[in-house]
Amino acid sequence: MSAAGVWSQESHIDALEPPTLAWQTIHRLAEAMGDPSQGRTPLSAFAAQAGYELTHFAKVFRQIIGEPPIRHARRRRLHAAALALEQTEASILEVAQSVGYRSHEAFARAFRRQFGMAPSAFREHPSVGIERGPSECPEALEWSEATVVHRSFRGVSQVVDPTLAQMNEALHTLSLAFDVGDPDALGAAADPWGWNPAEDPTRFRVVALTTQPPRPPWPPLWVPARDWLRVGWTGEADTVSAGIFWIHEQGLPQRGRASGFAPTLTFGHLRAATTIWIPLRPR
Repeated sequence: MSAAGVWSQESHIDALEPPTLAWQTIHRLAEAMGDPSQGRTPLSAFAAQAGYELTHFAKVFRQIIGEPPIRHARRRRLHAAALALEQTEASILEVAQSVGYRSHEAFARAFRRQFGMAPSAFREHPSVGIERGPSECPEALEWSEATVVHRSFRGVSQVVDPTLAQMNEALHTLSLAFDVGDPDALGAAADPWGWNPAEDPTRFRVVALTTQPPRPPWPPLWVPARDWLRVGWTGEADTVSAGIFWIHEQGLPQRGRASGFAPTLTFGHLRAATTIWIPLRPR
């Protein structure tokens, strides 16, 4: 049965929570929109896969994902392009074409709107946009014990305002809803840390690492495997940003490394030690 079969198009969708099947269908298609192999698949094709007519699909998509499908598809393609610029030697035109842009000029305009810089500048200066941190290493940062770990992250997440009260409440709700017995399984992510694009403000998420399947209203989280710098923070969780900024601005250059294009994640109890995970660019 299609998603439309369990959610009538005559429903007042602005007043109803979408049923689980519709929610799962829309999230599956939202992920597909970020797959470069999909190219510029027409929106009508995604609507057909969901079993909706186009206007209804756009309305449902925006309710569940939080942004219109065209904007979401563009943002996901540009994020895929940013990863390709970071991790491959492909030319800018080749990267542009791999995510569905036919010309260097069109791609460069879209990339600049999204990230506030040209693709060439992004490739050369990955740390542009990181806020200034303290000049000295914060005492709570366990910098001498920092280690590089290759891993991925999988679980569920939820967008929240980056206030301690909202994050505390959301993390408590996540801990009750999912099996997250490990204290390092609850945390937060900035997607991606430090960037302040003109069209899409940095979004903060609370995160739970779990093998349980996602369900409304907690969308899936999956961060592909890569190298991460793992650093401990012994201070209060709401002051961890000082450590993160210092790592980006001072610590990584000391080690001859640069931060990567992916979320910076923090895990741990809000009132106890925290673990910081900084994505690293390939050397």
